[in-house]
Amino acid sequence: MAKLDQLFEAWLDGKTLSEQELELLQQDNEYRQLMAEARGWQEKANQYQDVPTPRWLKHVNPLTASWLQVASYLLVGLGIVGLWLQNVDLNKQLQQQNQLIATQQQVMKDVVAELKQRSVTDKQALSSIATQVVAQTRKERGLEINNLVDFMQAQRAQDQALLRLQLNELEAQVDNTPVERLAKY
Repeated sequence: MAKLDQLFEAWLDGKTLSEQELELLQQDNEYRQLMAEARGWQEKANQYQDVPTPRWLKHVNPLTASWLQVASYLLVGLGIVGLWLQNVDLNKQLQQQNQLIATQQQVMKDVVAELKQRSVTDKQALSSIATQVVAQTRKERGLEINNLVDFMQAQRAQDQALLRLQLNELEAQVDNTPVERLAKY
């Protein structure tokens, strides 16, 4: 690459290169494009023609100029100063807007961070509430099941007492029944 740089610089300086050196430059895409651009600029430079300055652009000596020319130059100068002052004012406004945007972006970042923090806190609170609801539901179910078991045991005890009473009455009836009336198997 260093050799190609040297060859290209020599070619740009107008030194005559051998066919082999020109071929080396032409083989490299980058240098081929650079040479084409340089030739294009050289053609434009060769075609350049001096154009005479228009009469209205020629330098005017303020001492010999008419008051109309001096006034027009003053107006142009004042216009340029006005534009410059307007540009300064616009730059100040742009800086103020940039500061306002930066402040707003910081506020937005702070709000997003707070929302994320609240989200974490809300998730923890919801998790805690869900755990409490599940625990309370389990307690209530346990109490209901215990009440059901107590009711079933009381019902069973009542059923057993009723069955004993009926069996005792049946036994009393059987004992009082004469033997002839009993069925024989």
